[in-house]
Amino acid sequence: MTKAKYLNVELKTRYYSIGELNQNTKIILFAFHGYGQLASYFGKHFERLGDEYFVVIPEGLHRFYINGMEGRVGASWMTKEDREVDIVNQSAYLNSLLKGINLIDHTNAKLCILGFSQGVAAAMRWIIRNNIKIDGFINWAGSIPNDLVVEEVSKTFDKLRMQVIIGDKDPYFNDEIREHFLAWIDHYKLSVDFQRFEGEHKIDAQLLKLILKKL
Repeated sequence: MTKAKYLNVELKTRYYSIGELNQNTKIILFAFHGYGQLASYFGKHFERLGDEYFVVIPEGLHRFYINGMEGRVGASWMTKEDREVDIVNQSAYLNSLLKGINLIDHTNAKLCILGFSQGVAAAMRWIIRNNIKIDGFINWAGSIPNDLVVEEVSKTFDKLRMQVIIGDKDPYFNDEIREHFLAWIDHYKLSVDFQRFEGEHKIDAQLLKLILKKL
């Protein structure tokens, strides 16, 4: 009989950053990309935020060709295959990344998280499963993962007002899905600021700047 076995190994993982982390930093922003994106391209949305921001863009550990066997490459946070192991690996990667920033030396800076699309679920699992203390969370066109426990979600976000952003022409958020999404928010007892903008499934640069100023 074929049996699955696991081996612990040390891996080199990739992430990107924008800006300099120093005494003038007001916000440390972790930005989680969506399905099929690479951190390098996703990071372009944050290049003009200003000197008071230090942006960290982790990259999903799964890379693949978007179309066929060659051409553009994208990354994913996980699939349904061996998902619990992927979640454990993600946490180890992200915890090491956060530890490397050494927040103790930058206690005046706020730690904020932005998740886009699939990146929302990845970010929320990491925050809740590892008890990460954050000062703000932006849910940009992403879903709350079903596997999270209601009480844990409520406890983590009870003092935060989550920013939820969805484009009015986003094909992944028709009226039916939107209503289901709002029901999720009620189910998890979340306090949110819900905004829609003119656009599809993407980051709107002008709206992003306005929202970050509120954090």
